[in-house]
Amino acid sequence: MSSITENITICIPTENRCQMVGEVLERTLEYYPGYGIRVIYYDTSSDDSTENLVRQYQKRGFEKLLYVRLDRSNSLDQKLFDIFRARPEIRDSKYIWLINDSVSINDRFLFELNEKQEDDYDLIRLAPPGFGYKEDKVFVSQDEWFHQSSAGMAHMASTIMKVSLLDHADWNDLYKKYVVNDKVGMKDHGYFFTVGMYLELILKQPDFKGLLVNNRIQWRHDCRSKQGISYWNDIIFEVWAKSYCDTIFKLPDYYTDKAEVIRSSDNIIFGRFERRSLEQLRDKQLFDSDVAKEYADYWQYVSTLNISEIEKIAKENVGNSYKFDQDDWEGRLEEMEKTVCNRPIVLYGAGMQCEYTIEKLISDGFDQLIQGVAVTDTNSNVEEVKGYLVRCIDEYESLKENAIILIATKPVAADEIELSLKEKGYKNIFKLM
Repeated sequence: MSSITENITICIPTENRCQMVGEVLERTLEYYPGYGIRVIYYDTSSDDSTENLVRQYQKRGFEKLLYVRLDRSNSLDQKLFDIFRARPEIRDSKYIWLINDSVSINDRFLFELNEKQEDDYDLIRLAPPGFGYKEDKVFVSQDEWFHQSSAGMAHMASTIMKVSLLDHADWNDLYKKYVVNDKVGMKDHGYFFTVGMYLELILKQPDFKGLLVNNRIQWRHDCRSKQGISYWNDIIFEVWAKSYCDTIFKLPDYYTDKAEVIRSSDNIIFGRFERRSLEQLRDKQLFDSDVAKEYADYWQYVSTLNISEIEKIAKENVGNSYKFDQDDWEGRLEEMEKTVCNRPIVLYGAGMQCEYTIEKLISDGFDQLIQGVAVTDTNSNVEEVKGYLVRCIDEYESLKENAIILIATKPVAADEIELSLKEKGYKNIFKLM
């Protein structure tokens, strides 16, 4: 009997990001071929550097690695539509897995995926850090799937879909509803075509079965060159405060409580449009009174603030410019490393930021000082990060006087975490972002 991974085709759209493609291929060359996964790069780059790179890895023995060039004049929605609708190279697979060009799937997760009983799932969903359940959950109700899987639903890499679902697609209808041909930044960009597509397709299944994979193991790794890159820049509001909401509300009426599903998306509840995040965007000149007014109909779905509070923030004086990039992050970590003096180190937060921080600490020779990873609630987090156990912060109480506590989370959460740690009596707290 073949394994799950042997029946998966990973599809990766990319454009002018040769460095990221190289990092991912170098990391996965050691283990992807052993799982029998087919990987296809769909390239719309302005030169042939990505193609040449992929050809090099094919020669190095990266089995089942393919390259396809697409028309670069099309929008991302159009490219994804073309991949799903007509590409013959995916039709002999059982599952299609669309992922970002900066993401590699971790070896241990692929091993665990193959340990699961193959049960002809229509969709396999992977939980983002901090969401999901400790054990796998199987759903047979499309509406329950819609609600229970809303966290992470918009992430490109989070869904593995059965290819036979595509046989039931009304491509003309899907195109009219979800595909927008503008380039990103040209207004009205849908971006979330895949979300609308698979949620419509599973409605046509008389016996739907979806698997929500447990959150005990980190399934993705983001390459270092992605670190600190803001994909959205001045279209952050267009994408999250408009396009995601529009996509969800276009879904059939079968799906209920759509507004609540939007509010429960991890893309939003992590404070994406709360006071501090809006202040940071304003200080980077990405948010002003005009933006507040332009998206007035959407704030109720993406922020707990009311429109008057949002407009007030937009008018306030601009403070110090907020910077979040790789140089800034690594510089702050190196600043902390100078003060360690062989003291124990505890990282707070079990997400991607923590993973990056551990990698940097190990490469700088501080691995022996890392005591572990702390979180507020272990029930909603992975069991380990890079081999270090994830424990409740209270289990590190004996270290509160001496240990350095590195807050490795998104900036919007760091201040609140710092305050909580101070209230618990921790002395040496260092925010990285």
